[in-house]
Amino acid sequence: MTSPQVTLNPSFSALGPFPQHAREQHFLSPAFPFPASRPPLYSEIGRGRWTSALADGGEVGWSSVWLEEGELALSYPQVRWKELRSTAGWAALQHHSLLHTTLSLPALSSSYTLELRVTQASFFCLLPRERNHTDTDSVEWHHANIYALAHYPPSPFPLLPSPAREYDLYISADYEIRLFGDPHASTAGDVPVTRIGVSAVLKELTQGPQAWGEEDVVPDVVGGWALGHAFGLGLRGGAERVRLLRVSLTDCPGLQLQLSPKEERWTLSPLQVRVLPVPFLQISSLPPSVHELEFDLHFSSSGEGEGGEYTYTIRRSLPLRHRRAWWEHTSHEPLLATYFLSGHPQAFLALPPLHPHPHPQPHPQPPLLLALHGAGVSLSSPFWPAALDRQAHSWALFPSGGTEWGLDWHGPSAQDVWGCAGSFRSLLSPSTSTSTSAPRQWATYAPGEKTVLIGHSNGGQGVWYLSSRYPDLVRSSLPASAWLTPAHYVPLTFSRSAHFLDPFLRGILDSALMGEGNDLFLSNLLGSNVLALHGGGDENVPVWMTRKAVGLAKSWGAKRVEYDEIERKGHWWDEVFRSPRARAFLDQALNPHREAREVPEKWTLTVQDPFEAGGMFNWSIDELLLPGRLGRLSVHRAQGEGEVQVRTTNVHAFSVGELGGPPGKKLQVRVDGQLLPSSQGKWVLTSSGWAAAASAVNAVNPLPLPPVPAGPISSILTSQGPITLVLPRSPSRSRSGHASVAARLARAVFLYLRIDVQIVFDDEVLGLAGDEGRTDGERGEVQGLEKLGKGNLILLGGWENLLTRRLLQANKSFTFEGGHLHLSGHTFSSPGLGVLFLLPHPRPHPTSSSLALVLTGTDPSGLERALRAFPLRTGVPVTQWMVLGDEGDWQGLGGVRAAGWWDRSWGVGGGWFA
Repeated sequence: MTSPQVTLNPSFSALGPFPQHAREQHFLSPAFPFPASRPPLYSEIGRGRWTSALADGGEVGWSSVWLEEGELALSYPQVRWKELRSTAGWAALQHHSLLHTTLSLPALSSSYTLELRVTQASFFCLLPRERNHTDTDSVEWHHANIYALAHYPPSPFPLLPSPAREYDLYISADYEIRLFGDPHASTAGDVPVTRIGVSAVLKELTQGPQAWGEEDVVPDVVGGWALGHAFGLGLRGGAERVRLLRVSLTDCPGLQLQLSPKEERWTLSPLQVRVLPVPFLQISSLPPSVHELEFDLHFSSSGEGEGGEYTYTIRRSLPLRHRRAWWEHTSHEPLLATYFLSGHPQAFLALPPLHPHPHPQPHPQPPLLLALHGAGVSLSSPFWPAALDRQAHSWALFPSGGTEWGLDWHGPSAQDVWGCAGSFRSLLSPSTSTSTSAPRQWATYAPGEKTVLIGHSNGGQGVWYLSSRYPDLVRSSLPASAWLTPAHYVPLTFSRSAHFLDPFLRGILDSALMGEGNDLFLSNLLGSNVLALHGGGDENVPVWMTRKAVGLAKSWGAKRVEYDEIERKGHWWDEVFRSPRARAFLDQALNPHREAREVPEKWTLTVQDPFEAGGMFNWSIDELLLPGRLGRLSVHRAQGEGEVQVRTTNVHAFSVGELGGPPGKKLQVRVDGQLLPSSQGKWVLTSSGWAAAASAVNAVNPLPLPPVPAGPISSILTSQGPITLVLPRSPSRSRSGHASVAARLARAVFLYLRIDVQIVFDDEVLGLAGDEGRTDGERGEVQGLEKLGKGNLILLGGWENLLTRRLLQANKSFTFEGGHLHLSGHTFSSPGLGVLFLLPHPRPHPTSSSLALVLTGTDPSGLERALRAFPLRTGVPVTQWMVLGDEGDWQGLGGVRAAGWWDRSWGVGGGWFA
């Protein structure tokens, strides 16, 4: 039986263009100039005019655009773009439009799912035609696939049997230079064109889970051995929430599954897409005749539906790709390897060296070469691994960063870089290959501990980022065609928010983004070898950005940072890493016997978030005094002298390893004028000066709250395990609204970053039944919290969420009084307020960097506002706590009611209140 057909009207109405800067759509109404909670009714489409600084006469109205073969091309040729960009540059081209069309559903005799895909737009919503402005239901905006990512689980809308219905579809269309490029290059004209894909299909709604093969993760089998110990099975939920019972592998004695109790607690929420992690141990070679693996997956429903509890069994087949051993040929054949990143199956490419190591251990082994791709480049893009030749003795790894864009190689994408490097070293290490009977040749190709980074475009920016945040981990780096900071790439000249922001608030919001640029951290490159490349005719990333980066590094005293500008080359050219100078640089960088780097007489370590930064010359900053500000160690060691003088800025704790010193002399360390009793160890600032960390522990409270992270709310994405999203269960506590927000947030996090999210209820976490035991039951609480694991938490809802309530009782941040949120003497009770704030993770591990994020609102529209502000992308300035008002619909960040940072005891530090 064929599925009924949905009819998408190809004629779209467009209202715009309205100026805005990139990422402002997270705070402005997606329906701008209309409120987010009140898009125009069908009868209002095509009527009225609105002010816009981009148009002649200062006003714009509605126009029409046609959907052809699933894509529409939206442009405004009547706008004098050439004149606008002559004074404001690329910033003048970035703009917002509101799109509208209709969608018709036939009569449905059974349950179906409407699957919508909207590509290269920011948000969309679907509303029934019969609504009116007196409806009290909150308008639900869904994240669209703004990056046109290849892996794109559709937005599902479950539908019950119903008569034929009409819907209004609204799309927030936002032109960004980073997405669509300069029209001079993309269309050979002056007019920017926003290209958006839209599709809609109806599919029958199943009760149980289904296979979702496009998300499978399978390593290559090289000479009979899997290149990794991680399988991933893509699944999509049905109408019911299910729990994994067991996984079995059919007739494959060479592999042993190694599922732990945490996998057995794995759940799949309705219509959610997840990847089931399947760790395994290989004990014998797989013959080439084994072309696929058969898995049986057994699930149990939650028993919450009308039919009670059910069991479901799914058979999944994973095709295997057998590859010849790399030591048997000299062809350019990258291999697909897998590992677990925060418990989630992840893939990367590995290009093997041509020859084994000439000198076995304990001699130094060749460094590992890590190559970071540009924006929009996937692991299946052949040109990226083809940009590098097979090296003589070094492996080249190509991490994914999660997705083609990831988080611009920051946060979880940076985790992926170090994660794939560490897992690959472990996979090929002699101890691993011997214990698993893998070919002994693997150990002869095992990489050393040193790392060399290369990258292009956004990947080049990632190279600047990682080499300046982890200077002791990166031996040499080669960034090509890289941008310096987001605000330098495309200025914020046409920001709407800027016209409403209090200057003090603007500074606080800017502090949330200081870690996303690289200019503030170039002091950390004094010991690094860097060759920066840029085409002199780059049409995508302005060449002056690399010139500026190199100049800033040199102004700090960096002597090994070099620059090569290739005349008349554009953004990409095939020989970008094959020029004589680039080859010579890589040959020297990959030499395992290269001399150790020289420690300069003076240098400065700059850190924004110690949880996402490494050390420099064996010094590291462990904790800041005040989050939201830079921390610095300025070190001066005079030639031949036995004393190191250190000046700290905003540092609460630091560590120092072995420093070495003049022969026959004891090295002394003087910090802020105080002579330390030892030149090594961890030191903490106390009321009486610097003290060894062990002696600074408070004996009265030996297990204090964990240190406050110095990063903004986006730090929640850097998790040690799958993120757990906790929502209230009781229907009296707005279950349906919270469940929808949970489903949309989990889907968006997976879409944009491929981060795994498990959705659970508050009483499951606490081990309670409903609302019982709210004020006691500590033992039950601890037992429940231990099940959470290492991953970060996102808590939906305030007082209505039992876990949020428990955490606020134990912390000094927000409080609930009279049903309203309070912070530092301020009450937040107005309709439409969205609230986001970080808390320490409730697990009793004070040294853990795990976090909890509360996302709530004073009403459903406020919760929706908080959801849209969740920082899935770089450039979204959300501090450690923030309250958003409904004025944001037309003022953007001007609608912020409160924002700021916690102090070291999780109380209010630096902040701003309206």
